[in-house]
Amino acid sequence: MKVEYHLMYLPKCLKDFKKSMKVGWFLHTPFPSYEIHKTLPSRSELLYSVLAADLVANCPIDIDSDRFIRALELPQVQEHIREHKERFAGRKVKLGVDRLDMIKGIPQKILAFKKFLEENPDRRDKVVFLQIVVPTRTDVPECILLSKFALLLLVFA
Repeated sequence: MKVEYHLMYLPKCLKDFKKSMKVGWFLHTPFPSYEIHKTLPSRSELLYSVLAADLVANCPIDIDSDRFIRALELPQVQEHIREHKERFAGRKVKLGVDRLDMIKGIPQKILAFKKFLEENPDRRDKVVFLQIVVPTRTDVPECILLSKFALLLLVFA
Protein backbone atom coordinates (compact mmCIF):
# COMPACT_ATOMS: atom_id res chain seq x y z
CA MET A 1 0.00 0.00 0.00
CA LYS A 2 1.33 3.41 -0.96
CA VAL A 3 0.42 6.34 1.28
CA GLU A 4 1.44 9.88 0.46
CA TYR A 5 2.66 10.77 3.97
CA HIS A 6 4.05 14.14 2.86
CA LEU A 7 0.49 15.26 2.05
CA MET A 8 -0.42 14.76 5.70
CA TYR A 9 1.50 17.98 6.42
CA LEU A 10 -0.69 20.01 4.06
CA PRO A 11 -3.60 20.94 6.40
CA LYS A 12 -1.25 22.60 8.92
CA CYS A 13 0.74 24.31 6.15
CA LEU A 14 -2.47 25.75 4.70
CA LYS A 15 -3.68 26.90 8.13
CA ASP A 16 -0.29 28.47 8.85
CA PHE A 17 -0.57 30.32 5.54
CA LYS A 18 -4.13 31.54 6.22
CA LYS A 19 -5.71 30.72 9.58
CA SER A 20 -9.28 31.45 8.40
CA MET A 21 -9.00 29.02 5.47
CA LYS A 22 -11.41 26.07 5.67
CA VAL A 23 -9.42 22.88 5.12
CA GLY A 24 -10.73 19.38 4.47
CA TRP A 25 -8.34 16.42 4.41
CA PHE A 26 -9.44 13.17 2.80
CA LEU A 27 -7.56 9.90 2.78
CA HIS A 28 -8.55 7.36 0.13
CA THR A 29 -6.76 4.46 1.80
CA PRO A 30 -6.81 3.19 5.37
CA PHE A 31 -4.97 5.37 7.85
CA PRO A 32 -1.51 3.90 8.51
CA SER A 33 -1.65 1.14 11.11
CA TYR A 34 -0.06 1.80 14.47
CA GLU A 35 2.77 -0.57 13.55
CA ILE A 36 3.60 1.60 10.54
CA HIS A 37 2.78 4.94 12.16
CA LYS A 38 5.07 4.32 15.16
CA THR A 39 8.05 3.85 12.83
CA LEU A 40 7.70 7.29 11.27
CA PRO A 41 10.22 9.77 12.69
CA SER A 42 7.74 12.67 12.59
CA ARG A 43 4.62 10.72 13.57
CA SER A 44 3.33 13.23 16.14
CA GLU A 45 3.92 16.15 13.79
CA LEU A 46 2.10 14.25 11.02
CA LEU A 47 -0.91 13.57 13.23
CA TYR A 48 -1.10 17.14 14.53
CA SER A 49 -0.77 18.42 10.97
CA VAL A 50 -3.75 16.34 9.85
CA LEU A 51 -5.77 17.44 12.90
CA ALA A 52 -5.25 21.08 11.89
CA ALA A 53 -7.90 20.48 9.21
CA ASP A 54 -11.49 21.51 9.84
CA LEU A 55 -12.66 18.21 8.36
CA VAL A 56 -10.72 14.94 8.39
CA ALA A 57 -12.20 11.93 6.60
CA ASN A 58 -11.45 8.73 4.81
CA CYS A 59 -13.25 9.27 1.52
CA PRO A 60 -14.17 6.30 -0.64
CA ILE A 61 -13.29 6.85 -4.26
CA ASP A 62 -16.25 4.98 -5.74
CA ILE A 63 -19.16 6.90 -4.19
CA ASP A 64 -21.95 8.46 -6.23
CA SER A 65 -21.22 12.06 -5.24
CA ASP A 66 -24.41 13.47 -6.81
CA ARG A 67 -26.53 11.06 -4.79
CA PHE A 68 -24.57 11.99 -1.66
CA ILE A 69 -25.12 15.71 -2.28
CA ARG A 70 -28.86 15.16 -2.90
CA ALA A 71 -29.10 13.20 0.36
CA LEU A 72 -27.83 16.25 2.26
CA GLU A 73 -31.13 17.98 1.46
CA LEU A 74 -33.31 15.26 3.05
CA PRO A 75 -35.02 16.37 6.27
CA GLN A 76 -33.83 13.34 8.26
CA VAL A 77 -30.24 13.97 7.13
CA GLN A 78 -30.54 17.65 8.07
CA GLU A 79 -31.78 16.56 11.51
CA HIS A 80 -28.78 14.23 11.96
CA ILE A 81 -26.43 17.04 10.93
CA ARG A 82 -28.03 19.40 13.46
CA GLU A 83 -27.81 16.75 16.22
CA HIS A 84 -24.14 16.06 15.48
CA LYS A 85 -23.27 19.76 15.36
CA GLU A 86 -24.83 20.19 18.80
CA ARG A 87 -23.32 17.02 20.24
CA PHE A 88 -19.80 17.73 19.03
CA ALA A 89 -19.77 21.54 19.20
CA GLY A 90 -16.29 22.92 19.83
CA ARG A 91 -14.55 19.61 19.02
CA LYS A 92 -12.88 18.26 15.92
CA VAL A 93 -14.49 15.11 14.58
CA LYS A 94 -12.40 12.34 13.01
CA LEU A 95 -14.88 10.45 10.85
CA GLY A 96 -14.30 7.05 9.33
CA VAL A 97 -16.80 5.53 6.90
CA ASP A 98 -15.76 2.10 5.72
CA ARG A 99 -17.06 -1.22 4.54
CA LEU A 100 -16.36 -3.91 7.08
CA ASP A 101 -13.44 -5.52 5.33
CA MET A 102 -10.17 -7.04 6.44
CA ILE A 103 -8.07 -4.44 4.59
CA LYS A 104 -9.81 -1.32 5.88
CA GLY A 105 -7.82 -1.21 9.12
CA ILE A 106 -10.81 -0.44 11.35
CA PRO A 107 -9.37 -2.04 14.52
CA GLN A 108 -6.08 -0.26 13.85
CA LYS A 109 -7.87 3.10 13.52
CA ILE A 110 -9.65 2.54 16.84
CA LEU A 111 -6.41 1.54 18.57
CA ALA A 112 -4.49 4.43 16.99
CA PHE A 113 -7.05 6.94 18.24
CA LYS A 114 -6.94 5.36 21.71
CA LYS A 115 -3.14 5.63 21.68
CA PHE A 116 -3.35 9.25 20.53
CA LEU A 117 -5.62 10.10 23.47
CA GLU A 118 -3.35 8.24 25.91
CA GLU A 119 -0.35 10.21 24.68
CA ASN A 120 -2.29 13.48 24.49
CA PRO A 121 -4.72 13.58 27.43
CA ASP A 122 -5.24 17.31 26.90
CA ARG A 123 -6.99 16.43 23.59
CA ARG A 124 -9.68 14.19 25.18
CA ASP A 125 -12.31 16.93 25.18
CA LYS A 126 -11.17 18.47 21.89
CA VAL A 127 -11.41 15.63 19.38
CA VAL A 128 -13.78 12.69 18.87
CA PHE A 129 -13.66 9.66 16.60
CA LEU A 130 -16.78 8.46 14.82
CA GLN A 131 -16.54 5.21 12.86
CA ILE A 132 -19.39 4.22 10.57
CA VAL A 133 -19.10 0.64 9.38
CA VAL A 134 -21.13 -0.82 6.53
CA PRO A 135 -21.42 -4.59 6.94
CA THR A 136 -20.35 -6.59 3.91
CA ARG A 137 -19.77 -10.26 3.29
CA THR A 138 -21.65 -11.23 6.45
CA ASP A 139 -21.36 -14.87 5.44
CA VAL A 140 -17.54 -14.84 5.64
CA PRO A 141 -16.27 -16.08 9.05
CA GLU A 142 -13.28 -13.70 9.02
CA CYS A 143 -15.56 -10.69 8.52
CA ILE A 144 -17.87 -11.86 11.31
CA LEU A 145 -14.84 -12.20 13.62
CA LEU A 146 -13.55 -8.76 12.57
CA SER A 147 -16.95 -7.24 13.35
CA LYS A 148 -16.95 -8.75 16.84
CA PHE A 149 -13.33 -7.69 17.45
CA ALA A 150 -14.01 -4.09 16.40
CA LEU A 151 -17.07 -3.97 18.65
CA LEU A 152 -15.03 -5.28 21.60
CA LEU A 153 -12.40 -2.61 20.96
CA LEU A 154 -15.05 0.10 21.06
CA VAL A 155 -16.53 -1.23 24.30
CA PHE A 156 -13.28 -1.86 26.16
CA ALA A 157 -10.86 0.66 24.60
